[in-house]
Amino acid sequence: PVQILFDLLDFKSSPNEALAALYAWRPQGGARKLDAVELPPPIPPNRGQGRQSDTKKRIAIEEWAMAECRHYYEGRGFRMQDTSKTNPFDFIATRNVETRRIEAKGCTGGLGEVIVTAGEVLAAREVGVFTDLFVMSKIKLSETEPGKFRGYGGKVTVVRNWVPLDEDLTPTQFRYAVV
Repeated sequence: PVQILFDLLDFKSSPNEALAALYAWRPQGGARKLDAVELPPPIPPNRGQGRQSDTKKRIAIEEWAMAECRHYYEGRGFRMQDTSKTNPFDFIATRNVETRRIEAKGCTGGLGEVIVTAGEVLAAREVGVFTDLFVMSKIKLSETEPGKFRGYGGKVTVVRNWVPLDEDLTPTQFRYAVV
């Protein structure tokens, strides 16, 4: 049994007839059993990228993932060119005659889903171009001063030659033309 108490802020100690009837109302037959509520399946705790509503934290996560991506590939002999402001991929990595695009993602949760744009998917599907998906999960944030954050730590996962398939993508938004 559950008991719920309310504070009725506008309770009238001398109500009119209609209000007195509301005060006196009780369910037919006394207490009744409530219908079972179907709950959605639980979401695994802290998995994947999700959406970070705090812009400053989101930028710190992205910056850390990009820095770690650069460090990872440079450590393997690649020269890195940041293309994140001009292309739907974050880096062009070159080593000898090998060239590949790199899409970097960062998240504070464990490895799971990451958010990719339509442009990122189309770029990764281009024939004759190799794209790696670099995911830095379990990033930690420290507040270096009030309202300023810096990422650190994390776990690297690289999907080499990433070509996202339709069955691996979940639509989260659509554009609708109202004409």
